[in-house]
Amino acid sequence: MASYLKALSARRCVRFMRALINILLQTLTGRLLLPAVCVIFAASLTFTLVVGILQYAYRWSGAPAPPFVTPIDVWKMGMVVGSGGTAAALLLTLYFANRNYRRSREHIPQLSMTLRVTRTPVSPGYHAVVATLNAKNTGTGRCDIGQVDWTANALAPYDDHAIETMLLGNDPGLDATTGSMADSLFQWGELQRRSSTPGISIDPNETDQLTCDFIIPAMVTAIAVSVWVANAATPRHPAGWYRRTVHIAREV
Repeated sequence: MASYLKALSARRCVRFMRALINILLQTLTGRLLLPAVCVIFAASLTFTLVVGILQYAYRWSGAPAPPFVTPIDVWKMGMVVGSGGTAAALLLTLYFANRNYRRSREHIPQLSMTLRVTRTPVSPGYHAVVATLNAKNTGTGRCDIGQVDWTANALAPYDDHAIETMLLGNDPGLDATTGSMADSLFQWGELQRRSSTPGISIDPNETDQLTCDFIIPAMVTAIAVSVWVANAATPRHPAGWYRRTVHIAREV
C-alpha cells in the first residue's frame, strides 16, 4: 500500500510539473511578451553601442566626456545586454518551436474515412438513400473539418444510346506525354448534390460521423455516392479528403 501511494504521488508530481512547464511555455511565447523583450534588447544594445562609441571618440580626441557618458561601464553593460540577447534568442526559439508545433497539429491532419450507403423505399416511386461517413483522425494533431460536399450520381439504368451519347461528350483525348488516354471523370447523371459546413473538430484517435440523406427515383437501380471533406485549416489552398462508393438496388 505504501509503495502504491508513493507511485501515485510521483505520478501527480510529474503531472504537476508538466502542467507548470506548459504554462511557462505558453507565457514565454505570448504575443505581447516576445515583442516587448525584443524591443528592450534592441534598445539596450543600441544604447550600449552609442555609449561605447562616444567614450572611444572622447578618449581618442582627448576632450572631456559629458557627465552622463563617463561613469557608465560599457563592458559590464555589454555583459548584461549579452545575457538579455541570450534570453531573447531562447524566447525566439521557443516561439518558433511552439508555432511550428501548432502548425503541424492544425495544418497537417490525417483523416481515415469509410463511406457506407444504405437504401430503403419511402413511397412507390421514390427511395431514400442514407450516406454515412465515419471519419477517424489517425494523425497526431487535431483535424478541423470545413465544408462537406455530397453528390449522388445515377449509374443505372441506361440504354446503349444514352451511354454512347455520354461517351461522345466525354472524350478525354490523348495524353501528349504517354500517348495513352488521359484520366477523366465520366459524367454520370447527377441526381442530387448537398453541401454543409458542420464546423467540427476531431481529436487524435477519435472518430466522428457525418450523414447525408438523398431522395431518388425508385427506377434508379445503381448509384454512386461521393463525398469531399475540406480541411478548414487551409482555406486559401483548399485541401481535403475524397471517398466514393457504389450501391446497387438489389441489395435493399
